Amino acid sequence: MDEFKARTRIIDPLGPDDRESIRNFLAPLGLELEDDVELSAVVDEGGAPIAVASLAGDVLKCVGVLPGRDGEGAAARAVSAVMAEAEAKGRKRLFVYTKPANRTIFEGLGFVMLAEVQALPAIARGAIARSDIARGDGARGDGVALLENDVHAFDSWVEGIRRTLPGGTAGGAVVVNCNPFTLGHRYLIERAAATCAAEGVSGGNGAGGGTLLVLVVAGDRSSFPGTVREALVRAGTSDLSNVVVASGASYCVSGATFPAYYLKRKSDAAELQAALDATLFATRIAPALGIRRRFVGTEPYCQVTSAYNRAMAAILPAHGIELVEIARLERDGAAVSASAVRAALRDGEMARVRTLVPPSTAAWLESPEAVDVLERIRTGDGRH
Repeated sequence: MDEFKARTRIIDPLGPDDRESIRNFLAPLGLELEDDVELSAVVDEGGAPIAVASLAGDVLKCVGVLPGRDGEGAAARAVSAVMAEAEAKGRKRLFVYTKPANRTIFEGLGFVMLAEVQALPAIARGAIARSDIARGDGARGDGVALLENDVHAFDSWVEGIRRTLPGGTAGGAVVVNCNPFTLGHRYLIERAAATCAAEGVSGGNGAGGGTLLVLVVAGDRSSFPGTVREALVRAGTSDLSNVVVASGASYCVSGATFPAYYLKRKSDAAELQAALDATLFATRIAPALGIRRRFVGTEPYCQVTSAYNRAMAAILPAHGIELVEIARLERDGAAVSASAVRAALRDGEMARVRTLVPPSTAAWLESPEAVDVLERIRTGDGRH
């Protein structure tokens, strides 16, 4: 890269023409410009782009450099520009979602690895053999890496949870979004907690062997804010003595680990992102907390969540973690789901909502605190 000819442009916000231009640059590299990207840095040389990096919330993503121009510093220059913009917006703790080949760029900028998924032949032979990642096209075949720029954050998060667990460990875990908390979520947690309690009594696994850890997806990308969702889970499970509820922070189905989960236009890379999130759980979270089982509900509706279940089925057992799938609770022949609750709320059918949620959720929905959330649901169309 000619330092004198190259220039770096920040495009903020991205207009339709900007998105189309960057999308065309990234497509031959096997990358997508995802819908949640808010700004980009473009390094031009001679009027033509040679590297791009983008920002979505606190996540750096869509980092690409022209073939043959790797190692010239253009990608690092684009990334540094995006990091400067993020800091100017007050976002000092950052994650990066990128190809494993770009790992050294970010490690040189102070990032540390959380998890990575390389090309996926072993996974492809298992549960997701017919997916795009099995064919190895573009970024889906090249894998993905997740890094963060706070070297102490993950360990601090784990230690905070460990202090709430008997003996510092949990026999099993559930990761839930609960948008909002329904009787279906309660059923899943109750069944999982009973399994953990029985295992704790019979297995002799120490103080935490019978504990179920419920990790609630954090953040405000769903209709219900993260703090509200976590509070509703706590209220709805307060009578279950072996259940501990904690925030999943940035490490469970977050905008960093699984961005496609939140996009209205589901990404072609959703299965790869699901594999990354499952790998982070299997290689970092479960070992740190002694978790031996992960419980999930069957998923009849959402293709992305179904892909996530398939990824876990392929990945978790390879790391000594049992995946236990529990059939969803049904009412009138249909699964009790948060999407059904939101649909009833959109239609103003509170009587229907009361048949699908615990009393604690219903009470919150009928409180003044819920007014703004209910208005967003009535006017929005997001699935999660």
